[in-house]
Amino acid sequence: MTVGDILKTARKVRGTSQLDLALALGISQRHVSFVERGRSRPSRDLILNWMEEVGATVSARNAALIGAGFATGGRGLVLPERPSPAHHQVLSAHDPLPGLIFDADWRMVQMNAGATWLFHHLMAGFLASPEGQVPCWDMIAGVAHAGGLLSRMVDPWIYGGHLLRQLRFEEMTRPSLAPRVAALEQVLRARFGDQMMIEPGQFEPGLDLHFDTAYGRLSFFSVQSMFQLPQDTVPTSVRVGLWFPASAAARTVLEENVPAGSHARPTSAPTGPRRRSA
Repeated sequence: MTVGDILKTARKVRGTSQLDLALALGISQRHVSFVERGRSRPSRDLILNWMEEVGATVSARNAALIGAGFATGGRGLVLPERPSPAHHQVLSAHDPLPGLIFDADWRMVQMNAGATWLFHHLMAGFLASPEGQVPCWDMIAGVAHAGGLLSRMVDPWIYGGHLLRQLRFEEMTRPSLAPRVAALEQVLRARFGDQMMIEPGQFEPGLDLHFDTAYGRLSFFSVQSMFQLPQDTVPTSVRVGLWFPASAAARTVLEENVPAGSHARPTSAPTGPRRRSA
Protein backbone atom coordinates (compact mmCIF):
# COMPACT_ATOMS: atom_id res chain seq x y z
CA MET A 1 0.00 0.00 0.00
CA THR A 2 1.44 3.37 -1.04
CA VAL A 3 1.26 6.53 1.05
CA GLY A 4 -1.44 7.74 -1.33
CA ASP A 5 -3.47 4.60 -0.66
CA ILE A 6 -3.11 5.09 3.11
CA LEU A 7 -4.22 8.72 2.92
CA LYS A 8 -7.12 7.86 0.62
CA THR A 9 -8.29 5.05 2.90
CA ALA A 10 -8.16 7.31 5.95
CA ARG A 11 -10.23 9.95 4.14
CA LYS A 12 -12.83 7.43 3.03
CA VAL A 13 -13.11 5.86 6.48
CA ARG A 14 -14.02 9.29 7.81
CA GLY A 15 -16.49 9.78 4.96
CA THR A 16 -14.86 13.01 3.81
CA SER A 17 -14.94 13.97 0.14
CA GLN A 18 -11.87 15.14 -1.71
CA LEU A 19 -13.42 18.59 -2.08
CA ASP A 20 -14.26 18.96 1.62
CA LEU A 21 -10.77 17.79 2.60
CA ALA A 22 -9.15 20.18 0.11
CA LEU A 23 -11.13 23.11 1.52
CA ALA A 24 -10.21 22.18 5.10
CA LEU A 25 -6.51 21.89 4.22
CA GLY A 26 -6.40 24.99 2.03
CA ILE A 27 -5.24 23.12 -1.08
CA SER A 28 -6.87 22.26 -4.38
CA GLN A 29 -9.00 19.18 -4.94
CA ARG A 30 -6.68 18.37 -7.81
CA HIS A 31 -3.72 18.20 -5.42
CA VAL A 32 -5.65 15.85 -3.11
CA SER A 33 -6.38 13.65 -6.10
CA PHE A 34 -2.77 13.70 -7.28
CA VAL A 35 -1.50 12.72 -3.81
CA GLU A 36 -3.94 9.83 -3.54
CA ARG A 37 -3.04 8.57 -7.02
CA GLY A 38 0.69 8.80 -6.35
CA ARG A 39 1.28 11.58 -8.88
CA SER A 40 2.39 14.05 -6.19
CA ARG A 41 4.56 13.38 -3.13
CA PRO A 42 3.00 14.83 0.04
CA SER A 43 5.08 16.84 2.49
CA ARG A 44 5.36 15.82 6.12
CA ASP A 45 3.11 18.71 7.19
CA LEU A 46 0.48 17.78 4.61
CA ILE A 47 0.39 14.18 5.85
CA LEU A 48 0.02 15.29 9.48
CA ASN A 49 -2.64 17.88 8.68
CA TRP A 50 -4.51 15.45 6.42
CA MET A 51 -4.57 12.67 9.01
CA GLU A 52 -5.53 15.07 11.78
CA GLU A 53 -8.40 16.43 9.71
CA VAL A 54 -9.85 12.95 9.08
CA GLY A 55 -9.21 11.76 12.65
CA ALA A 56 -6.88 8.93 11.65
CA THR A 57 -5.35 6.63 14.24
CA VAL A 58 -1.76 7.01 15.40
CA SER A 59 -0.89 3.76 13.59
CA ALA A 60 -2.32 5.07 10.31
CA ARG A 61 -0.48 8.38 10.68
CA ASN A 62 2.81 6.62 11.38
CA ALA A 63 2.30 4.26 8.45
CA ALA A 64 1.72 7.21 6.12
CA LEU A 65 4.82 9.02 7.38
CA ILE A 66 7.00 5.95 6.97
CA GLY A 67 5.53 5.30 3.52
CA ALA A 68 6.58 8.81 2.49
CA GLY A 69 10.07 8.40 3.94
CA PHE A 70 9.63 10.51 7.09
CA ALA A 71 10.38 9.74 10.74
CA THR A 72 7.38 9.05 12.94
CA GLY A 73 8.27 11.37 15.83
CA GLY A 74 7.50 15.06 16.10
CA ARG A 75 4.52 17.36 15.75
CA GLY A 76 1.04 16.03 15.58
CA LEU A 77 1.61 12.52 16.90
CA VAL A 78 0.69 11.19 20.30
CA LEU A 79 3.11 8.31 20.48
CA PRO A 80 2.62 5.33 22.80
CA GLU A 81 4.79 6.14 25.83
CA ARG A 82 2.66 4.60 28.60
CA PRO A 83 1.72 1.02 29.37
CA SER A 84 -1.44 -0.24 27.71
CA PRO A 85 -3.89 -2.82 29.11
CA ALA A 86 -2.00 -5.42 27.06
CA HIS A 87 1.20 -4.67 28.98
CA HIS A 88 -0.50 -5.27 32.31
CA GLN A 89 -2.24 -8.41 31.05
CA VAL A 90 1.10 -9.89 29.96
CA LEU A 91 2.64 -9.22 33.37
CA SER A 92 -0.29 -10.87 35.10
CA ALA A 93 -0.25 -13.90 32.79
CA HIS A 94 3.52 -14.26 33.21
CA ASP A 95 3.32 -14.72 37.00
CA PRO A 96 4.94 -16.35 38.89
CA LEU A 97 7.75 -15.81 36.37
CA PRO A 98 9.30 -12.33 36.65
CA GLY A 99 7.94 -9.62 34.38
CA LEU A 100 8.42 -5.87 34.46
CA ILE A 101 7.62 -2.69 32.56
CA PHE A 102 10.18 0.10 32.22
CA ASP A 103 10.27 3.34 30.28
CA ALA A 104 12.72 4.88 27.81
CA ASP A 105 14.63 6.52 30.67
CA TRP A 106 15.18 3.12 32.30
CA ARG A 107 12.82 3.87 35.18
CA MET A 108 10.86 0.99 36.65
CA VAL A 109 7.17 1.43 35.91
CA GLN A 110 5.67 -1.81 37.19
CA MET A 111 6.61 -5.32 38.32
CA ASN A 112 4.48 -8.41 38.60
CA ALA A 113 4.50 -10.57 41.74
CA GLY A 114 7.33 -12.74 40.38
CA ALA A 115 9.65 -9.82 39.68
CA THR A 116 8.75 -8.12 42.96
CA TRP A 117 9.65 -11.23 44.95
CA LEU A 118 12.81 -12.04 43.00
CA PHE A 119 14.22 -8.50 42.93
CA HIS A 120 13.84 -8.17 46.70
CA HIS A 121 16.14 -11.17 47.00
CA LEU A 122 18.60 -10.23 44.26
CA MET A 123 18.99 -6.50 45.02
CA ALA A 124 17.76 -6.05 48.58
CA GLY A 125 20.51 -3.56 49.40
CA PHE A 126 19.51 -1.18 46.62
CA LEU A 127 15.76 -1.47 47.25
CA ALA A 128 16.32 -0.67 50.93
CA SER A 129 18.32 2.45 50.03
CA PRO A 130 16.77 5.90 49.45
CA GLU A 131 17.30 5.44 45.69
CA GLY A 132 15.32 2.22 45.71
CA GLN A 133 12.44 3.56 47.81
CA VAL A 134 11.23 6.15 45.32
CA PRO A 135 8.47 5.43 42.79
CA CYS A 136 9.79 4.53 39.34
CA TRP A 137 13.27 3.87 40.67
CA ASP A 138 16.31 4.18 38.45
CA MET A 139 17.18 0.79 36.95
CA ILE A 140 20.66 1.96 35.90
CA ALA A 141 21.38 2.99 39.49
CA GLY A 142 20.03 -0.41 40.55
CA VAL A 143 22.80 -2.04 38.52
CA ALA A 144 25.55 0.30 39.74
CA HIS A 145 24.65 0.06 43.44
CA ALA A 146 26.85 -2.21 45.58
CA GLY A 147 23.72 -4.01 46.79
CA GLY A 148 22.05 -3.96 43.39
CA LEU A 149 21.35 -6.47 40.65
CA LEU A 150 25.00 -7.44 40.18
CA SER A 151 25.59 -8.23 43.84
CA ARG A 152 24.40 -11.84 43.52
CA MET A 153 25.10 -12.31 39.82
CA VAL A 154 27.56 -14.90 38.54
CA ASP A 155 30.18 -13.23 36.27
CA PRO A 156 28.52 -9.80 36.65
CA TRP A 157 31.01 -8.11 34.31
CA ILE A 158 29.41 -9.97 31.39
CA TYR A 159 25.98 -8.47 32.05
CA GLY A 160 27.57 -5.10 32.86
CA GLY A 161 29.30 -5.01 29.47
CA HIS A 162 26.15 -6.13 27.70
CA LEU A 163 24.07 -3.43 29.37
CA LEU A 164 26.61 -0.69 28.64
CA ARG A 165 26.68 -1.66 24.97
CA GLN A 166 22.88 -1.44 24.80
CA LEU A 167 22.75 1.87 26.65
CA ARG A 168 25.35 3.38 24.33
CA PHE A 169 23.14 2.53 21.37
CA GLU A 170 20.12 4.02 23.12
CA GLU A 171 21.81 7.28 24.09
CA MET A 172 22.31 8.00 20.38
CA THR A 173 18.58 8.77 20.20
CA ARG A 174 18.11 9.66 23.89
CA PRO A 175 21.06 11.89 24.87
CA SER A 176 19.59 12.48 28.35
CA LEU A 177 20.79 8.98 29.27
CA ALA A 178 24.46 9.91 28.71
CA PRO A 179 25.39 11.14 32.23
CA ARG A 180 23.88 8.07 33.89
CA VAL A 181 25.52 5.73 31.38
CA ALA A 182 28.90 7.38 31.96
CA ALA A 183 28.44 7.06 35.74
CA LEU A 184 27.56 3.38 35.39
CA GLU A 185 30.62 2.71 33.25
CA GLN A 186 32.85 4.44 35.79
CA VAL A 187 31.48 2.27 38.60
CA LEU A 188 31.76 -0.97 36.62
CA ARG A 189 35.31 -0.30 35.44
CA ALA A 190 36.37 0.54 39.02
CA ARG A 191 34.74 -2.65 40.27
CA PHE A 192 35.79 -5.12 37.59
CA GLY A 193 38.85 -3.56 35.97
CA ASP A 194 40.22 -5.48 32.99
CA GLN A 195 37.35 -7.97 33.16
CA MET A 196 35.08 -5.29 31.72
CA MET A 197 35.30 -6.05 28.01
CA ILE A 198 32.88 -3.83 26.08
CA GLU A 199 33.31 -4.76 22.47
CA PRO A 200 31.32 -2.94 19.80
CA GLY A 201 28.76 -5.04 18.03
CA GLN A 202 25.10 -5.69 17.38
CA PHE A 203 22.92 -5.68 20.48
CA GLU A 204 21.18 -8.97 21.22
CA PRO A 205 17.83 -8.63 23.03
CA GLY A 206 18.14 -11.90 24.96
CA LEU A 207 20.57 -12.67 27.76
CA ASP A 208 21.39 -15.53 30.14
CA LEU A 209 21.44 -14.49 33.80
CA HIS A 210 22.74 -16.57 36.71
CA PHE A 211 22.50 -15.72 40.42
CA ASP A 212 23.76 -17.31 43.62
CA THR A 213 20.99 -16.97 46.21
CA ALA A 214 19.73 -18.44 49.49
CA TYR A 215 17.81 -20.87 47.27
CA GLY A 216 20.92 -21.98 45.41
CA ARG A 217 21.86 -20.97 41.89
CA LEU A 218 18.94 -19.58 39.89
CA SER A 219 19.28 -19.20 36.12
CA PHE A 220 17.10 -17.20 33.76
CA PHE A 221 16.84 -16.12 30.15
CA SER A 222 15.62 -12.54 29.80
CA VAL A 223 14.15 -10.76 26.77
CA GLN A 224 12.91 -7.24 26.10
CA SER A 225 9.93 -6.42 23.92
CA MET A 226 7.78 -3.49 22.80
CA PHE A 227 4.04 -3.94 22.35
CA GLN A 228 3.20 -1.78 19.38
CA LEU A 229 2.72 -2.22 15.68
CA PRO A 230 6.06 -1.89 13.83
CA GLN A 231 5.32 1.66 12.67
CA ASP A 232 4.45 2.74 16.22
CA THR A 233 7.67 1.60 17.90
CA VAL A 234 9.76 4.64 18.78
CA PRO A 235 12.65 5.36 21.18
CA THR A 236 10.16 6.62 23.77
CA SER A 237 8.07 3.43 23.83
CA VAL A 238 7.73 1.60 27.11
CA ARG A 239 9.21 -1.89 27.22
CA VAL A 240 8.39 -5.18 28.80
CA GLY A 241 11.15 -7.33 30.28
CA LEU A 242 10.26 -10.99 30.67
CA TRP A 243 12.41 -13.50 32.55
CA PHE A 244 12.09 -17.20 31.84
CA PRO A 245 13.59 -19.93 34.04
CA ALA A 246 16.62 -21.53 32.43
CA SER A 247 16.69 -24.31 34.99
CA ALA A 248 14.17 -26.51 36.75
CA ALA A 249 15.39 -25.14 40.08
CA ALA A 250 14.53 -21.57 39.14
CA ARG A 251 11.01 -22.50 38.05
CA THR A 252 10.41 -24.55 41.20
CA VAL A 253 11.62 -21.80 43.52
CA LEU A 254 9.35 -19.24 41.86
CA GLU A 255 6.32 -21.52 41.88
CA GLU A 256 6.80 -22.36 45.55
CA ASN A 257 7.61 -18.88 46.88
CA VAL A 258 5.97 -16.19 44.77
CA PRO A 259 2.74 -15.13 46.48
CA ALA A 260 -0.33 -14.24 44.52
CA GLY A 261 -0.95 -10.50 44.63
CA SER A 262 -0.82 -7.18 42.87
CA HIS A 263 1.89 -5.98 40.54
CA ALA A 264 2.86 -3.11 42.79
CA ARG A 265 6.28 -3.07 44.39
CA PRO A 266 5.91 -3.88 48.10
CA THR A 267 7.48 -1.67 50.77
CA SER A 268 8.99 -4.55 52.71
CA ALA A 269 11.09 -7.50 51.71
CA PRO A 270 9.43 -10.93 51.40
CA THR A 271 10.08 -13.76 53.80
CA GLY A 272 12.84 -16.33 53.41
CA PRO A 273 12.77 -19.72 51.69
CA ARG A 274 9.76 -21.90 52.27
CA ARG A 275 10.32 -25.44 53.34
CA ARG A 276 9.02 -28.15 51.07
CA SER A 277 6.44 -30.47 52.55
CA ALA A 278 7.52 -34.04 53.02
